[in-house]
Amino acid sequence: MRGAMRWVQALGGSFLLTAGIAVGQEAIRVRAIPAGTPMQAMPAGTPVQQQQPANNEEREMQALLARMSELSGVIARDIQQPQVWRYQLAQGEVMLQLAARSKDKERENWLRMAVDSHYAAAVQAPENEQAGYQRLAQLPSQIAHSFPGSAAISYAITQEIQADYLHMVNKLGDSKKAQNHLRDRLVVFAREHVNAAEAPKAVLEAGNLSETLGMTEDAGRCYRYLAERYPSHPMAKKAAGMAWRLTSVGKPVSLKLALLYPTGAQGDQTFDLESLRGKYTVLYFWSSKCRVADADLETLRKLTVRHSSHDLEVVFINLDADQSTAKEYLSGRLAVGTHVHQDGGSDSAIAGALGMQSLPEAMLVGRDGMLIKHSLNAEQVASEIDNRTPTLDSRLSRRR
Repeated sequence: MRGAMRWVQALGGSFLLTAGIAVGQEAIRVRAIPAGTPMQAMPAGTPVQQQQPANNEEREMQALLARMSELSGVIARDIQQPQVWRYQLAQGEVMLQLAARSKDKERENWLRMAVDSHYAAAVQAPENEQAGYQRLAQLPSQIAHSFPGSAAISYAITQEIQADYLHMVNKLGDSKKAQNHLRDRLVVFAREHVNAAEAPKAVLEAGNLSETLGMTEDAGRCYRYLAERYPSHPMAKKAAGMAWRLTSVGKPVSLKLALLYPTGAQGDQTFDLESLRGKYTVLYFWSSKCRVADADLETLRKLTVRHSSHDLEVVFINLDADQSTAKEYLSGRLAVGTHVHQDGGSDSAIAGALGMQSLPEAMLVGRDGMLIKHSLNAEQVASEIDNRTPTLDSRLSRRR
């Protein structure tokens, strides 16, 4: 292996980057690549062999890495070519052979990369070409036989499930039926592979699909199971929040966050949503990365103009990583409402507690502090307010 490592080093940086390999002092380090990501070809003229291998093991490794370079070059020249899936399939087979000649972390990384290449072949092959998908479907049992106990086994299963779903969508043209099928397979996977690293994500996705399909009770069960079965997993809090959101209408909403623009000499000050009891309150969660932020801010500014401050308060909850980013974005744009901040984006503590899946999102809280509606955009929340409380113009007309 060390001789093979020296040979890889001699190939130069371009191959190391294209194949996702970084050479350390003791072994070949491999970074996992996203499914379907093509490897870039080596520049023309890059020597394929700089040193003579010392033994059969190194000669085999040299030949496999040379084949990897050849295949990555063909793929990179035209990722849209009709036969690219065949090269991706061949690339995955070479990676399996490299895994067999590696150990520990390097072996696991080669296996995951092999799964990714087979996945790419499966989803890019024409519908009448099933060899790519069939080979991907065989991988879990092959890896289990050749590399018992490998974490790549469960990873290969989840990739096959996703490829199967995409094929079903293309074949049937019925997204609802395909989503039902995907949901059922994810539930089975999570039940059979409780300790797999992919299990929590599978449960969360099954919950999301159940919710999309209108199966709210099933969605709630998925979210609660995730929160209870994997309490220390990063997805657990998000799942608990999503379970709350399913039954949150008519329930009190709590929110205590630091003011973005504190007053006085004390510096940081905390805003408490409880202080707005007696008013309709719009909670608008956003970050400066939201493409619709400008339009939404203007929509909500006009909303506050239409209604007296005695009836309505808009609370802008910024979730940028740094307060200065939010302040710079708001400079010259907005001077109404209450502004608070918590970093973390859609993964922030408040977003998780309230079950938000993406930004921006608006919620409407009633005068009694109970949630009226969630998962609204700015236009929808403006319409909800207009329908519930008279505008300033209408009140003035009545007084005349």
